[in-house]
Amino acid sequence: MNEDQMLMTIGEVARLLKLKPQTIYRWVQQKKLPGAKIGKEWRFRRSAIERWLDRYMKQQEEAAERDGAGGGAAAAGGGGAEERAGGKKEGGTEKN
Repeated sequence: MNEDQMLMTIGEVARLLKLKPQTIYRWVQQKKLPGAKIGKEWRFRRSAIERWLDRYMKQQEEAAERDGAGGGAAAAGGGGAEERAGGKKEGGTEKN
């Protein structure tokens, strides 16, 4: 199996994206992230996650340009990117 077809766990995807496993779990349940439930476990193709990330980052850049941020906090990932992708912030920390 080549590396693009390699299956990843929630923990591996979380490490790749530098997010909490709970965020990955919530996003895949909400169908915001591509994955498949095999038995009781979620699995992800690395290539699908990388394509999703490319699309997500492009959307963020386009939104920053439309909003006139052009390099501000949103473009730099200043906490707003995760919230727009599905994470809800409460009191400065992610609500799980």
